[in-house]
Amino acid sequence: MPKPKKNSRKKSAKKSEHESVDTLKLIEKFMRNKNLWETYVDKSSLLQKFFTHIAAQAAKNPDSIDSDSPRDRIFDLIMLHLDELQPYKKFIKILRQDAASWPILARVLLRQAPQWLNDLNLQRSSMQRCAWISAFFGVYAYGLWLWLSDESKDRAKTMAGIDRALMRIDMILQRFSPQQN
Repeated sequence: MPKPKKNSRKKSAKKSEHESVDTLKLIEKFMRNKNLWETYVDKSSLLQKFFTHIAAQAAKNPDSIDSDSPRDRIFDLIMLHLDELQPYKKFIKILRQDAASWPILARVLLRQAPQWLNDLNLQRSSMQRCAWISAFFGVYAYGLWLWLSDESKDRAKTMAGIDRALMRIDMILQRFSPQQN
């Protein structure tokens, strides 16, 4: 019986470019400058508290959300959040380079989405509410990605992308919602 072949490829100790030493040093430097290491023990708790804080700051401005349509209310909420995130754009760009942060961020946003939508009082059926929560999570993440690459003052590219995504979702949900007489 022949001997099994040994794996000829050597394991590389090199990390991926997303988890480079430089990226981790930038994150550590930012967190040290903001005294965040003393407050939060890990990225998950940091991001959870960070986005809870952002949501609380955005909730202080409820007059900006005055539309009747769920699509417009969600658009206004996302834009309020992006306004509050503006001072932290550099930090979020650093996190974007760290591949390990994105799954943590996705989990935090998915957990936060129902609470943020509860604050909007959309008053829809449970099926539509579930669909809007899923849609909100996706559009928020997409909007965050657009916002990070949008350097313009008026954020037209970000607003147009979010509005287009919400319009498509609204059209899909209208097809599946019960017809109103």
